[in-house]
Amino acid sequence: MVRPPCQEGPGHTFALPRYMLFDLPRDVVRSVSRFRLRVHTLLIQTVTWTHNTSPTCDLCNANDVQDEQHALFHCTHPRVVSLQRTYATLFPPAGFNNVSAFLGQENNKLYFFLHALTVFLMSRLAVTLLD
Repeated sequence: MVRPPCQEGPGHTFALPRYMLFDLPRDVVRSVSRFRLRVHTLLIQTVTWTHNTSPTCDLCNANDVQDEQHALFHCTHPRVVSLQRTYATLFPPAGFNNVSAFLGQENNKLYFFLHALTVFLMSRLAVTLLD
């Protein structure tokens, strides 16, 4: 296991996230960072700076708020389901909804899944903004 470099100070310890220590493509690192820092295009965030008045998922009929948990575990949009199937080893048995535990997995495929999901969500928003 790779030990992240730590910076210690009075009363706190800081360690770089695992994905920042690997030789991943820049766009993958950027996508993972955006997702983890909530600088993504899920409606839970974009509703504050677009004309959309509802954070309800516009990709599926689940009638859920489109947040990280919904995008990772509950969205039924065909592209999201396809990504979940492609990266099935990342997803534990049904009923698991812990976003923090999901993002904390020690599986390098996680970063590529988050990148593909982020790219899809960004392309969807770009089309929406152009309309």
